Amino acid sequence: MDIVNKEIPLNSFTVSIGSVRKIFRGLQRIVTEEADLKLAQWVLLPDQTQEEFDARKKEVREKAFNVTVSMYRQDGSHTYGNSEDIFELSGSAPAVTRIFMTNMTAYRGMANVDPANSFQVLLDFSQPPLLDANNIVSSPTPNVSSLTIGSERDGWLAGIERVVLSNIDRKHKFRQRFHGPFIYDYGLFVLGIPFALYVCWLLSDYVGQVSAGKSQFLSIAAFVYIVFASLWCYRILFGYTKWAFPVAELQEQTSNPKIHRKFWWGIVAIIFGKIFWDYFDPYLSISSWIGSGVGQ
Repeated sequence: MDIVNKEIPLNSFTVSIGSVRKIFRGLQRIVTEEADLKLAQWVLLPDQTQEEFDARKKEVREKAFNVTVSMYRQDGSHTYGNSEDIFELSGSAPAVTRIFMTNMTAYRGMANVDPANSFQVLLDFSQPPLLDANNIVSSPTPNVSSLTIGSERDGWLAGIERVVLSNIDRKHKFRQRFHGPFIYDYGLFVLGIPFALYVCWLLSDYVGQVSAGKSQFLSIAAFVYIVFASLWCYRILFGYTKWAFPVAELQEQTSNPKIHRKFWWGIVAIIFGKIFWDYFDPYLSISSWIGSGVGQ
């Protein structure tokens, strides 16, 4: 029977360590069922005793049909194991950046070939630098979270997919779109450039005073500099937004994103509050109401 390979990008999601444990247990259960199916097809060899046959089956069951887990941390360290103990998190430990689960490593270690029915689950919680020089600013946020399944039977494919997808929250449509391609460019035209023009208007009187009586080139250069500086601020805020609203979150270590979100909302409130006040102040000012009343 032909092997069907399916790769499912997980996109934006949130998951708890408890749900990761459930994924591990569900995957191990399916792998154990696979062991039962495969080992039931074994037959006793002519030169093999029943005891040797049973011992070999037990060894293969225990060593080849396992889900192995690799957990990578922010400081570059990683742990490896095939039990739930690996998911123990402590507050002092560095943040988890990736969790990788597969049944291929154990099977390959015993048989020197990949299993016909396989899976690889990669949960990527890493975050890009504030100013990422390794990727084009218009490109999607790098995240390799995915579920890859190789199967020669439909039951395996459906079972693995159900276990993984039912235990992660993939309802972050805003984050998925925000971390997609060309969002920076859309934001540049909708927010970045208008913000730069607003800052130019805000500083126009000051620039006029400084450049009064001097070459017009000085004022033009000042406004060009202000535009570029404002767009640079937009880029920094855009990168910071990715920190505040990451592609993937592990619930037990969301303290940093929560702090970033509070700070982000503070920055946004100050900027839009200032813009709102500058625009509506002439209409909301008490003096303007008094003046209009006196005029009447």
